Amino acid sequence: MKKLILALIGIIFMVSMVNAQIQTHIVPDDYDTIQEAVDASNNGDFVKIRNGDYYESFDFPSGVHITVQGFYQSTSNSTIIHGDGNDNIIVDMFGCANFNKLQYLTLAGDNNTIGVRIGNSLYSEVKHNIIRNNDVGCLLTDTDYSDINNITSNKIYNNNVGVKALNDWQYSLRARIRYNCIYNNQYGIEISNNSSPNHLYIYNCTIADNEIAIACGQYQHFIEINSTIIWNNMDAFTNNQNNLYITYSGIQGGWAGEGNIDENPFFVDPANNDYSLQWNENNFSPCIDAGDPETEWDEDDTPPDMGAITAIEHSYFQDEYDGYEYDAVDWISYPVLNRITDNAENALNVLERQGLLNDNGIQTDDILECVWFEGIDKIWFDNGWQNDLGNFDSKQGYKV
Repeated sequence: MKKLILALIGIIFMVSMVNAQIQTHIVPDDYDTIQEAVDASNNGDFVKIRNGDYYESFDFPSGVHITVQGFYQSTSNSTIIHGDGNDNIIVDMFGCANFNKLQYLTLAGDNNTIGVRIGNSLYSEVKHNIIRNNDVGCLLTDTDYSDINNITSNKIYNNNVGVKALNDWQYSLRARIRYNCIYNNQYGIEISNNSSPNHLYIYNCTIADNEIAIACGQYQHFIEINSTIIWNNMDAFTNNQNNLYITYSGIQGGWAGEGNIDENPFFVDPANNDYSLQWNENNFSPCIDAGDPETEWDEDDTPPDMGAITAIEHSYFQDEYDGYEYDAVDWISYPVLNRITDNAENALNVLERQGLLNDNGIQTDDILECVWFEGIDKIWFDNGWQNDLGNFDSKQGYKV
């Protein structure tokens, strides 16, 4: 009898292990519609949709967490979901299980559609999508409780409203909006509620060329904006601007706050939707390396940039930037020391982290002969900080 019980336990265990295996469901290879593939999914499964145009809408399941994505993990997003023409929500993640993901798709509707709705869930994410030509690109909403859902690294454009936060229940709606390019919408971000405040964290976004960048709502929301570029919108902010807490951001018209600047970001080609930052012999974007130095540094180990698109290429120039006024001064492009620290010892640590000084404070690159440190009238020269050697008034870069 004992052996029989053990055998049954073993069978149950093996069946559960089989059921727990992550599976990939491919549309249209395995299922004719996206919804059929979603409905067949279990926890951890992937639904991959081949390139093409799909005229359907679909809902995420309420009981399991899955990932729905384009077949190829490409930012070109050649898998285009248009909606079915009946349901005004193309992708509905409202009330789904926690930790769901929607990625590498294009959600392209019409003036009556919502690209994706997300709410009543925890830690779900909409990432690496193109969301365009809808009434509302992404709707963050709540009727029960939502905590830190994420809108990350999307291109959101040509919608009436790019991202809308609508809270109509007693709990706070909290969401992170990060690394998104939000442009050519009537409202880049619109915030409203009926009863309770929204808590939005807008980090490293580029919000440009909209009629209104952020409509702040009339209620006491909390809107934290960090390392973000808001530029060339007809209006930057409307309604209750007391809700805004902005730091280390490029705000056209200016905004009081630590690290904020009001300078042309020098986008590469905004007319053709390229909002990356220039660093060349003609223009040096003041937004490069000017983000919040306390946040994660860029992959090339330089300070974070403002905006959604990280500039990671190093460029070396000789004298061009200052119009040859200082014949002995060359330029290295990163970082802006005075945006990182006002302490000489900390500045040395930055140079060491860049590999330009070794642990003994000795330069490791011949090009680094001296570094002007703007704001404290000191200069790095002959392996030491020295006073009274002149102050090179710079906005960007190592000065060598």
